[in-house]
Amino acid sequence: MRVNALVTVTALLTLAGCQARPSSDMEAPFPQPQTPLKAVGQEPGWILKMTNDALSLSYQYGEKQFQATNPQLEHTTKGYRYTAVSSEGEKLILYIDDQNCTDSMSGMPYPYTATVIIGNQTLEGCGGDP
Repeated sequence: MRVNALVTVTALLTLAGCQARPSSDMEAPFPQPQTPLKAVGQEPGWILKMTNDALSLSYQYGEKQFQATNPQLEHTTKGYRYTAVSSEGEKLILYIDDQNCTDSMSGMPYPYTATVIIGNQTLEGCGGDP
């Protein structure tokens, strides 16, 4: 009896943990952004460009560059996550969320918010066609 209860609790905890993780099998929360996709941000200035098979990021006002091929797509509860690894092994994660965004410098409206995580930096900005 005690073993059955333990097995049941363990199974429930395992299932609960699995459901919380984003999955590529998860239903898309909104239509996938079209490529090529551009995302921009300020302070420090950055620009990201992505096609179906490549991703490039210029950041720190153009002082640093990141390039990778074949960004991997996953659906999240709020949008999309793209993960890319450069030939040097550096990892970049791009989150695109379905929330209108206004570029803080130009005032240009964009259909998505964009968050880039590279190394220990998080870059916030906007993405999609203005």
